[in-house]
Amino acid sequence: MLKSLQEINVEISKLLYSDPTQKFDTLMYIKSFMEIDLARKYGIMMNEKNEGGYGLNERLKEKLSDNEVFIQFYPFYLLDNDLRKTDSLVYVAFCVTKTDSIIRFAFFKNGYQLENQFFHRYQNSLRASDSEVYKDFWQPISQLFQDKKHLFVSLGGVYHKLNIGAIMQPNGRLLMEDYDIRIVTSARELIEKKEKKNYDNTAVLVGNPAFNLAAPKQRALAANYTRSYTETPLFAWPTLTRGSIAPLPNTKAEVENIGKILQAKGFKTQTLLGEQALEEAVKSVKSPRILHIATHGFFEADVTKKDSLQADDFMGIQRAKAAENPLLRSGLLLAGAENYLKTKKLSKDHENGILTAYEAMNLDLENTELVVLSACETGLGDIKNGEGVYGLQRALRIAGAQSVLMSLAKVPDAPTKILMEAFYDNWLTKGMNKHEALKQAQLSVRKIPQYAAPANWAAFVLVE
Repeated sequence: MLKSLQEINVEISKLLYSDPTQKFDTLMYIKSFMEIDLARKYGIMMNEKNEGGYGLNERLKEKLSDNEVFIQFYPFYLLDNDLRKTDSLVYVAFCVTKTDSIIRFAFFKNGYQLENQFFHRYQNSLRASDSEVYKDFWQPISQLFQDKKHLFVSLGGVYHKLNIGAIMQPNGRLLMEDYDIRIVTSARELIEKKEKKNYDNTAVLVGNPAFNLAAPKQRALAANYTRSYTETPLFAWPTLTRGSIAPLPNTKAEVENIGKILQAKGFKTQTLLGEQALEEAVKSVKSPRILHIATHGFFEADVTKKDSLQADDFMGIQRAKAAENPLLRSGLLLAGAENYLKTKKLSKDHENGILTAYEAMNLDLENTELVVLSACETGLGDIKNGEGVYGLQRALRIAGAQSVLMSLAKVPDAPTKILMEAFYDNWLTKGMNKHEALKQAQLSVRKIPQYAAPANWAAFVLVE
C-alpha cells in the first residue's frame, strides 16, 4: 500500500537531518513523493498494475530523447514526527532522463532565503548581471544532467518568478545561450502531448487602452457587445488606486506593426485600440489563433484575511475571499479602468475595464495557439507551496490557450515593442518555433546598447 504524502514527507525530513550517506533511501522516498504528488496535482492516473506509482516516470522517459531532461522544482515544508508542519521550507529539484535508471535530485535547504534574499539578488541582477544568482538557483542541479542541452522545466514556488534562461553563468554566458530551456506546466504536458491542430489564421490585437474612457462613451460602445456572463466583483488594490493609470502610447505602434506582419502572412486581424480596447471586446473573442493584448497587468500579492476588516472594501467582495483566491488578485487593465477605479461604481450597462484572471478562465480560447500578454507583471501569480502558481497564466491555459507568452515584471514599453515585433517576425516569417523565436528576439534586444540590461528583455517567458 502506498505511504501517504505526509508519511513520506516525514521520512524525508528525518533523512535530511541525519546521515547524508543514506542517499539510496532518500532517493526512493523522493521518487515516490514526486510521482504520487504529480499524479495528484495534474490528474495523471497511475497504472493499476504499478501500484507503487512508478509508471509515471516510465511514461515520461518514453517521451524524452537521449539529449533531453525533465526538471521539476518543488517547494515543501518539512514535518515533525507528529505530522505537524515545521518552519523549515525546502526546495527540491528532480531530474528525469531517458537513460538514467534513477531519478536524480538536488536539495535547496534554505527555502526562505531563495524566496527572499536570493530572489532580491535575482531582481537586482536584471539591472546588472550577478553570477551569484547562478549559485543560488541553479548550481546545485547543474551536474545532474551532465552534457544534456535540451531542458523541459516545470517550475514551483519562487522559480515561477524567474526567467531561468536569463541567469548568468560563471563563464559569463547566459543559461539560454548554452541550453534550450522550455517551460512546461507539468510532466503531463510531455506525457500527454496534444495533437497538432489546424488553426484558422485569425488574430485579435489589443493595445493602448483608453484607461480614462468616460462612462457615457463606454456605455455606448459596450452596447455593441452581448454580455455573456456577469462582472466579477473585486476588492480594493492599493497598487491600483494611487492615481491615474499611465498611458501606453508605444503599444499602439506595437499592435499596428504586428498587424502588418500577420497580414503579410495571410492572417485576418481585428485591431482594438484606444476606446475600442474594451473588456467586453476581449470577452467576446472566439478562439483566434493569436490573441495579443498590450496593456498594464497587475498582481496584488499581499492580501490577508485580516484586511477584510478594512473599510476600503468595495465591489461586493471581502478581502478575505480575495486572499483565498489569487485569481481575483491578478488581471489586465482595459479601456475605462481608470474611471472605474476613481468612482468605485459598478455599472449594469458596461464592464469595469478590469479583466481578472478569474474572468479570463471563461474566455473562448479552445482553438487559440498563442496568447501574448505584452504587459507588466502578467505572469505573476500566488506562490503556494505544493500547489504551484495561480494567475493569468493558469487562467488562460484553462480557457484553452496552447501557449502563453507573458511578462514576470514591469517592462519599459519601448524595448517591449522591439521585442514583440522581432518575435512575430522570427516565428511567422523566418519559420522558427515559438520558443526559439522568443529566445532570439530577446538576444537581439540585448545587443542594442541602451537595452542590453536584462530588465529590458528578460521578463518575458513562454509557457507551453
